[in-house]
Amino acid sequence: MKSIPMNWKKPKPLSRRAPLVRVASVAAAAMLLAAGCSNADAASGNTTAASGNTTSASATGPTIHLNPGSGSTSGMPTWSTSAACPAGLQGSAIFRAVSSSGQKYDISQALDGANHPLSGTLQANIATIRSFGGVHDGATQELLILCFSGQALTGKFALEEHEYITYSANGKSYATSATRP
Repeated sequence: MKSIPMNWKKPKPLSRRAPLVRVASVAAAAMLLAAGCSNADAASGNTTAASGNTTSASATGPTIHLNPGSGSTSGMPTWSTSAACPAGLQGSAIFRAVSSSGQKYDISQALDGANHPLSGTLQANIATIRSFGGVHDGATQELLILCFSGQALTGKFALEEHEYITYSANGKSYATSATRP
């Protein structure tokens, strides 16, 4: 039996930019996945649509602090709170940002055991957080802490702390404030 040669085209080698594009795509997908997988709706207080677990939002004051409180949007500041979550809501907590359309998305990892002042690092630099939320240069964005009664962001929850971040007109720097400017 005589074989027939296959004249397939050989694939071209990948450019040097291809791995960078893949890494950027994976990072963007991970942020979208984290935001999409978060199961809490801060407007209604429900951790699932049919759970009926509600707690009215009762902000106790602006006690979130970014360190540094102002600087370049290319930086990745740390964050902390000056107080623990209130009794009954000390199972876990999450630091979130509010997009220009009002959607909330995670900007830190979930923290179990919120019975002490919280702290952590952001999941991205300030410029990426701003861009992901569709917040324009010169605008102000709300940052907030949600406290949950159960571990792993489950059970009843409430908005407990917030801070505002204002971006410069050119988007290259930011400053934080306890009240909306």
